[in-house]
Amino acid sequence: MKHLREHIAVKSISAIVLLLVAFSVLIGAIGYNGFTEALMTQYADGAFRTAKIAALVVDADKMDEYAASEGATKDYLAQLEKLDRVCNASGSTFIYVIQPEQPDYGRITFLFSTKNQNSSYSLYDFGYVRPTTNEDYRGKYRLLYEGGSERELVVRDKGYIATDPHITAMIPLKGSDGQTKAILCVQMQMDVLMNARITYINRVMLLLVLAAVLVIVGQGAYLHQTLLSPIKTITDEAARFAAENIPTEEKLQTKIRNRDEIGRLAGSIDNLEEQIQRYVEDLTKITAERERINTEMGLAKNIQASVLPNVFPPFPDRPEFDIYASMDPAKEVGGDFYDFFLIDDDHLCLVMADVSGKGVPAA
Repeated sequence: MKHLREHIAVKSISAIVLLLVAFSVLIGAIGYNGFTEALMTQYADGAFRTAKIAALVVDADKMDEYAASEGATKDYLAQLEKLDRVCNASGSTFIYVIQPEQPDYGRITFLFSTKNQNSSYSLYDFGYVRPTTNEDYRGKYRLLYEGGSERELVVRDKGYIATDPHITAMIPLKGSDGQTKAILCVQMQMDVLMNARITYINRVMLLLVLAAVLVIVGQGAYLHQTLLSPIKTITDEAARFAAENIPTEEKLQTKIRNRDEIGRLAGSIDNLEEQIQRYVEDLTKITAERERINTEMGLAKNIQASVLPNVFPPFPDRPEFDIYASMDPAKEVGGDFYDFFLIDDDHLCLVMADVSGKGVPAA
């Protein structure tokens, strides 16, 4: 496994795959956010359009009358039926009308409540009172009632949600005096949005996996063809030459057709083998020549030594005579080695050795 991790192809492909993953995550995140924002805008626009339509069928000036109707009068039931038709025609989950408790807006009372016929959720009964969901809702109720806003949107897709992720579009129902009498709310489940986002993520992941597979296969084949196979050929040739010290008959440049650095490396290896071979041949010749010269110099030295006096005293009966002799290293003149030594006061001997091998007679 360690050897595999150190393989150049694995390193190269891993780097490309990591870059591909990082790029995909970045593009996926940008697309996800843009996709979510676009769908959320579409959801919100649809919900507010539905709220405006529903507001047309409810008489805001009769809110106090509806509140006192106990949900049983003919007029109230007619208004409820119209809201129900709008709810089902628009595909909304709920359409309801509430009156927050002022001045703290801590509780709300349901006056109208309708739901989609395909929904499994339960309706709120007429006059049902419950605490305001949270501070976000409380603040929006205050803005709508006190004239600070004409429309508010609540998005609930995180944390505990009783009716799954949804949005609620809220608009004020104002009477003829311009005062807010109640708040009309349209709730739409975000199942389409959630499913679309899940589908988007799945598609991005699938494309990422397919791209990674294509990169691994394609880049692996490309690296093998252009890099790994030529490098292995060069490595094998270098090992063979190191063991045999003989240049290959088939040059690497004939095996490797690359025009890049790998091709130039193959040419350099071919030139290196030829230069090393010539160097070895030249070194062999120089070594043989030195051995020949040393042999000839040894012979010359032996010849010189053999002519030196080696009996002392040389003239036992003539004490007035004496002989001194010495032998110095040879000097090279014009390719010949020579030396002098003294026989007596009147004779001088020269011994020469010819390095060319032709031989020079001693004088």
